[in-house]
Amino acid sequence: MRIYLDSNVFISYIRNEIGKNFRPLFSEAENFFEWIKNEKHTLIFSNIFIYETTKHCYLNKEEIIQFFKEHSIKTEYIEGELKVKKEILKRGIHLSDAAHITLAINSNCDAIATFNIKDFEKSEDLIKIIDITQI
Repeated sequence: MRIYLDSNVFISYIRNEIGKNFRPLFSEAENFFEWIKNEKHTLIFSNIFIYETTKHCYLNKEEIIQFFKEHSIKTEYIEGELKVKKEILKRGIHLSDAAHITLAINSNCDAIATFNIKDFEKSEDLIKIIDITQI
């Protein structure tokens, strides 16, 4: 399966984040990455992912690629214009999330993996949304 990775999953892992009610987001992300590796799925990440990760974690593209290599996670990097499909924006989805959805669909991804299901649920008829906490 080709799974587009929302940057919040990676950022939570790198920053050892803990969520509401002391939920160990970093641990949930770690379990997700292990599942990706064991199931031999391909993790897709984009130029938008790189931008957001760099902004929050100060890692560049090469460092991110190296992370995935060191963890034996099969990845594919995609670049896309930030042109968002109007039909997605009309659903009331935030611009940055709509850009991720557009890139995932245009790259023939089977699903998007995220912590923020609510941000993506209005697009479930277009692409499968994976709540990484349910893995």
